[in-house]
Order: sequence, then C-alpha cells, then structure tokens
Amino acid sequence: MKCPSCGCENEEDAEFCKECGRRFRGFFEALDDKINIASLFTGLIVSVLVLILSSLFLLAAGITVTEFTWIPLVILIFIIVGFAGGLVAGLGRSDTMDGFINGLFLGLSILIIFGFLFGLALLSLTFIVNAIKTIWGLSAATEAGNPEFPGLIVNGIIFVLGTLSSGAVGGSLGSCIKRLL
Repeated sequence: MKCPSCGCENEEDAEFCKECGRRFRGFFEALDDKINIASLFTGLIVSVLVLILSSLFLLAAGITVTEFTWIPLVILIFIIVGFAGGLVAGLGRSDTMDGFINGLFLGLSILIIFGFLFGLALLSLTFIVNAIKTIWGLSAATEAGNPEFPGLIVNGIIFVLGTLSSGAVGGSLGSCIKRLL
C-alpha cells in the first residue's frame, strides 16, 4: 500500500505509514472489517423470530404473567433473543473476536430497536393515562415517588447488561462453531 501523504510503500495491512506515521485506517474503517452486515441482519431476523416464538410458547404453556413476574420474564426472553441472534451473527465470522463484536453489536441493535419501540409505547401510554386522570379529576402518578422505582432501575440495568452480554457470548460461540465446521 502506498502512503497518500509521502508516497512510501507499506505493507497492505499496515495501520500507519512506516515513513511519515500517517494513520491509514480509522476506528470505523477497522470496525467495518469486523462487522458482517448480512450476518447482523440475519441475526436480527432470528432475534425477532425467537421473540415471537418465545411469546407464543408462554401463551401455549398457559404461563400467567402477573404484576410481579413480567419483568423477569422479559429479561429472560431478551437474554435468549440476544444469544440466539448473536449466535447467528457470529456464524458469519470465523475469528472469535469478530464474532464477539458482531454479537455485541447485535445486542446493542436489539436494545436500540426494541428500547425505542417500548419507550415510544410507554410514553404514549403515560400520556393517555395522565390525560384520562386529568379529565376524571384524579391526580397524576409520579414515578419517582413509587417505592418500586429503584427496583425498576436495577431490573433495567440487568436487562441491558444481559442482552449485550448474551449477544456477545452467542457471537463468540457462533464464530467458534463456524471454525469447527
């Protein structure tokens, strides 16, 4: 590879010019080599299918979701979704670290997509409930005064870390499986 600054000839995979020290590839270019977009989309599709199938399984099994069990169930389902999607995303890479990065990126994508949709639904629901309470003359609820609020924060942290780590572990395992095949 020829350096665009000084014209010195360098090795093809060099990050810096050996003559002038210019950096050839930035962080995002290097990350682009490690992420397989087709595997990520396939992993997202598998994640959505696993989410649908796990929800149908809960319905078919007759598991009743109560006020106290829905948060652990959602966390467990998203850990399974992240792992399955990460596993498929990792199959697109043969290097374990690349599989890890693909799985982690998939877990982050799941959090962003579903988090945005859930947040949008929750925000809409909050506005509707508060509007109804205002119309009926009831006081609006304040979440900060709720004694369960700290527990929700802890569950949220577990949800995020569980989804990210399960995606990364699934991606690493997927790349190991690809190497064995």
